Amino acid sequence: MERVTWLLGVATFHILSASAVQAHDTGRIVCTDPVQDMGTRNWGCKTPPLRGWTTTEKCVWRCLCAGGMADLRHVQHKETFLSESFLSTVMFASPYKDALTHRGVQIIGARFAEPVDLSDGVLPRRVVLSHSTFESGIRLRRVSSEGLLALRDSKILGAANFSFSRLYQVELGGTELQSLAIASTIVEKQLVLLAAKISGHANFFTTRFNDSVYLNEVEVGSLEMVRASIRGDLHLRGASLGRADLRGVEIEGSLWLGDNKRDKRCRLWVPVILGRDFRIF
Repeated sequence: MERVTWLLGVATFHILSASAVQAHDTGRIVCTDPVQDMGTRNWGCKTPPLRGWTTTEKCVWRCLCAGGMADLRHVQHKETFLSESFLSTVMFASPYKDALTHRGVQIIGARFAEPVDLSDGVLPRRVVLSHSTFESGIRLRRVSSEGLLALRDSKILGAANFSFSRLYQVELGGTELQSLAIASTIVEKQLVLLAAKISGHANFFTTRFNDSVYLNEVEVGSLEMVRASIRGDLHLRGASLGRADLRGVEIEGSLWLGDNKRDKRCRLWVPVILGRDFRIF
């Protein structure tokens, strides 16, 4: 694995081994494992960034265009901000969406000050925005995806709404959210919310999950899965649910309530549970 680092505002870069990039490399954006040759003038990218983008956004684009993962965790706080318009342009506008490799959009440690609304679009094959902060929520309503959508270990201040969509695989493990809506949606593969913390409402109303749902160790103020359909298993080991509405849920696999530590105690905490017409096949 190679990592490419560059100083913000400096048009030179360095190829370092993975072990050479340490946490004290502050002021640098790290581009992990690019698939294109980064030794060219445009750092392996034939599509130049927009002039109106910030220096950070230009650096992130060059990394994404080369097939790498852009890591902003080692730059100063003010340099980690990306705009909604940058994300929207990269994902949906030509020639940028066409210049992405099969690795799609992978960014670590970004901050978004404004509301991020990427609704009504077709997502790249892979969208990873991990260890990131969304200060005003995120919306991906009525979107279509054929690959991974991951916001692992992120913080979403406000609502996260992915409803009325057709998604392939969703991972929100370790993420802190105020509310989550994946309602009236089709999820082809796993929904993973391992150890996620949702202070408010999680809404999966009438959603069809064509694989398993993993809610192990999740903390949720209230969970709604009314008339949801799960073709795989529903994992609730160690979950803490303030209220759960499971009326009309259909599970073709198994319902797992055992403790993750295998001490034969069920740690599922649900003060109120509604389960009329709840069925496990």
